[in-house]
Amino acid sequence: MRYLFPNFLTNSEEFEDARDYWHKLCQDIMSKYHEQQNWQKWLNDQINDGEILDNFPICSLINRGRTKGVVINQQDPEYHTKWEVSAWVKTCERQANEFWAEEYLVFNCNLTEENAQIFKGLFEAWIQPDCDRMQLEKLISEILPN
Repeated sequence: MRYLFPNFLTNSEEFEDARDYWHKLCQDIMSKYHEQQNWQKWLNDQINDGEILDNFPICSLINRGRTKGVVINQQDPEYHTKWEVSAWVKTCERQANEFWAEEYLVFNCNLTEENAQIFKGLFEAWIQPDCDRMQLEKLISEILPN
């Protein structure tokens, strides 16, 4: 298996390249469906004084109007060998004025071209205004059978 940016947690340049890869993939999808104005960057991993802070997703977006979000966690392929990719919908309680959305597509993977394509299919569905949790969970079960 050919991993993209396999040393992203130990090499700051590779980390930035991986983070940019995810953001570009999301931007391309949002542009395709004219959704750029509805989704904003949210929580991000970052580099602080040369040290990679790996306590947030590598990429996340939020659509406050639809109370939807997406969280992408890129895993280190050296340590996460049990699975290559997983996805689910997480639901959070939300007050109308809170920082959080109600539902998130959570996507974890060891980054490969194939896993990026899986994410692309899920995110393309999720950004549609009429896609709800049940539809996304059905799609996840079809794409990622247990």
